[in-house]
Amino acid sequence: MQSAKGKHKHNPIEIYAILGMQDTYTSAAKLSELYSQLHPDTPEPISEKTIQRYLDKKLPDYLPADLIEKRKGTNGGYRIRGKYKTELNWMLPLFSRYLAEAEPDALNYIFESLTFQLQARSLYNLTLLQYAREHRHPIRFIYIKYGTNEKKHKTGQVIAIRYAGRKLTVHIREDATIKKFFFTGIDAIEVEYESQLPEIDTAEIDAAYRDSLGGYIGGETQEVRLRFETDFKTRVQKEFFHHSQKIEESPDGQITMTLNINKDTELIETISNFLPYVEILEPKQWREKYVQYLQKALDLHKKTE
Repeated sequence: MQSAKGKHKHNPIEIYAILGMQDTYTSAAKLSELYSQLHPDTPEPISEKTIQRYLDKKLPDYLPADLIEKRKGTNGGYRIRGKYKTELNWMLPLFSRYLAEAEPDALNYIFESLTFQLQARSLYNLTLLQYAREHRHPIRFIYIKYGTNEKKHKTGQVIAIRYAGRKLTVHIREDATIKKFFFTGIDAIEVEYESQLPEIDTAEIDAAYRDSLGGYIGGETQEVRLRFETDFKTRVQKEFFHHSQKIEESPDGQITMTLNINKDTELIETISNFLPYVEILEPKQWREKYVQYLQKALDLHKKTE
């Protein structure tokens, strides 16, 4: 962030997020170093005294009063109190304020649906990816494959960060290929601050994913109509599925959503979070496939009774 005078305005929200990623007591000097890595172009690096001021004084009302532990001595410093390393609800208002001050992409991020992903891999990782993308720095990271927990070391350039189908995805160029990674699987990010890669035109990528609900490219775009139960009205009016969505309410309170997307299985996966409040009205083939999906689930449960 820049102030009116052009000086960097230090963000205590980022300090709390960085501290939340540390496993041991961390000195103000080390926190200053980690923070400055996110803002290498800042003419005035954040000082240890500024760090101490943020962490020693009374915390903002939106954070627990006992969030931070302090220890003096050679191996002293600051850390997040143990119970808050596993109970991460304290990060929710932190993230909410971060989004209010620094929009990650010009996209309609829905706070509630991103919360569990940010708890899994942290606001700090998202900040690193954003910075690497904006300044075209290459990154090294470990990708943990969903289902198998297989870990692979990767390198590449962050091209885009997208939210679609209730999932946060990161598009990274490896060699000459652009691949999609789920944010929850990305860990141990290292930004190569000394290197800068050529800028890439994302227009082709944007067009390819325009009709995708999750990440599927290709296929014929279909106009989909969903009907939601009246009891689900408040929730669905706050949900963001796709940029094409339109919501209408009938005189009797029924909620209908229309959207243009290209893959039936991505829709089924997405609306499965809302059983038993949603019905596919059109297209007919997608409705029939969804019914088959539900019937298969029922049959599977009957076998185990």
